[in-house]
Amino acid sequence: MLANTMSPIKEYRRGGIIHLQNEQCSSLDVILEGNIVIQRLDEAGKVLTVAAFAAGDTFGGNLLFADQNRFPMTVSASSDCVILHLDRQLLVYFCQKNQNFFMEFVRTISNKATLVSDKLNTVAMKSIRQQIIDFLAKESVLQGSFTIELHLSKKEWAENLGIPRPSLSRELKKMKEEGLIDYSRNWISIKDEDILAEL
Repeated sequence: MLANTMSPIKEYRRGGIIHLQNEQCSSLDVILEGNIVIQRLDEAGKVLTVAAFAAGDTFGGNLLFADQNRFPMTVSASSDCVILHLDRQLLVYFCQKNQNFFMEFVRTISNKATLVSDKLNTVAMKSIRQQIIDFLAKESVLQGSFTIELHLSKKEWAENLGIPRPSLSRELKKMKEEGLIDYSRNWISIKDEDILAEL
């Protein structure tokens, strides 16, 4: 079905812009290879990474049929990537032809809405320390250890929290001085497990 359509498959280099903020959304984009990030840049230059997606994920579906169908944030490639841009008419056709496709499309839209809502609530309601503790708690469970291997840089971590990198470094230093954590470039160790009870 895709072979007989005009839906383009495009390659993007790392750091390349896929969609600019306020650009009209005209397709459901499917990541075939690589990774992308969705970020908001405010007037002060502060970057908030709202979401990151990898091969197999889709984006744009929640905007495609909206009255205000413009990207509220910038979408860029965090690695070299390949993306299928599935146009609106073809998407409607697939949904009509295949109920499983339709249900999966609706599910992904619902999941994306929940993800954005949770992200904005986290940024709005929690202090920097609470956000750090939240991150440590989740990673501790995922990695099964109180010594957590870091898979992202401090710059990326700060952008995920929507705060300046120096603010993150300052709070980590305070927590280390208080004996709550210890850390190096690639790991963080939870020294006082009681901080997890603050969640």
